Amino acid sequence: MTLADRGAGLALGQVANLIENAAGTELGLDVIEIRQEGLRGATVTAGKYVTRRLYVSVSQPISFSGDGGQEAIANTDAATRVITIEYELFEWLLARVASDGSALRALLLWEYAY
Repeated sequence: MTLADRGAGLALGQVANLIENAAGTELGLDVIEIRQEGLRGATVTAGKYVTRRLYVSVSQPISFSGDGGQEAIANTDAATRVITIEYELFEWLLARVASDGSALRALLLWEYAY
């Protein structure tokens, strides 16, 4: 990775943080995240804690127009959208259900500290 690539990555990270903070404040969301996910590309996630234990989020891949423009284009295909619902069963156990339009996944995540 060249110095220019590192600088570009740092600049994009700073811009993403500004967008996340502004969007979160304006929309009243608890989580706004823009993440680069390797071959999948960039994904924007918006989420809200409905209650202290219940969290709901929607993730959508985004891409940039191929005509040299810099505006982001969200893929509106419902099959690419991921809806996630998380519920804290106990302080150490989280239930997560995620749907990407074609599949429904359920997970139990636990945290163990010693």
